[in-house]
Amino acid sequence: ALAAQDPAPAVRMGAVRALAMNEDPGAIPALYAALEDPSSMVEYWAGEGLERRGLGMVYFQP
Repeated sequence: ALAAQDPAPAVRMGAVRALAMNEDPGAIPALYAALEDPSSMVEYWAGEGLERRGLGMVYFQP
C-alpha cells in the first residue's frame, strides 16, 4: 500500500483502484483512509471499493 501514499495522484489512484477491485478484507482500512485523499479520483475508487464490499453507507473508521 506504499503506492497509496505516493505524492503523484495518478499513482495513488492506481493503487486505490487495485485495492478496490481486490477481494481481500485487509484492504478495507486503506480504502477508508483513501476517502480523505485530496484527489477526487482516489476518493471515488475508495468509495467504489467499500461499496463493492457492502460498506458503501458506512464511512467511519472501524
